[in-house]
Amino acid sequence: MRYFTFAFMCIVLLHIQAAAQEKKRLSHDDYDHWKNLSGIEISVDGNHVLYTIEPQRHDGDLFIMNPNNHQQKIIPRGARASFSPGGKFAVFHIQPQRDVVRQAKVEKTRRENMPKDSLGIYVMGNEELLKYEDVISYRLPKEPSDWLAFALILQESLRKWKRRRKLFRIPFLPMFRNP
Repeated sequence: MRYFTFAFMCIVLLHIQAAAQEKKRLSHDDYDHWKNLSGIEISVDGNHVLYTIEPQRHDGDLFIMNPNNHQQKIIPRGARASFSPGGKFAVFHIQPQRDVVRQAKVEKTRRENMPKDSLGIYVMGNEELLKYEDVISYRLPKEPSDWLAFALILQESLRKWKRRRKLFRIPFLPMFRNP
């Protein structure tokens, strides 16, 4: 009976050890499912949190969350986000789709014709999302205020404005004067 118990225990232990060695190995497909969490920021008043989640080979998303009531706004392709020093809005880049950029690179598109980032502004009070195309850069003040300055590509914006003016017969008023 002792030998039977000893043999039975050896078989059970060998079976457990064999089962423990059958781990799933990582493959290159597993890396595609991994996601990066970055750009974590908390607003000045602590009522909102923003962060970016980016998969390895797809477009990332920007999340703006209110932890008090668990509301969450997801902005596709949002990146490089930050809150205004006054905490009333969040400003961020909206990147073009990666597939579109990749296709343009394969076709050897000129740099000025490549898809460009847009500027997104999320207003916290009324949960409004504003988008502006043809933005070169933006700046936020260092001291607490709710101002934002951004620069547009002027030629592109004027061409679009002139096209709209022809369609709707809007008189063109020059915004800049040469001294």
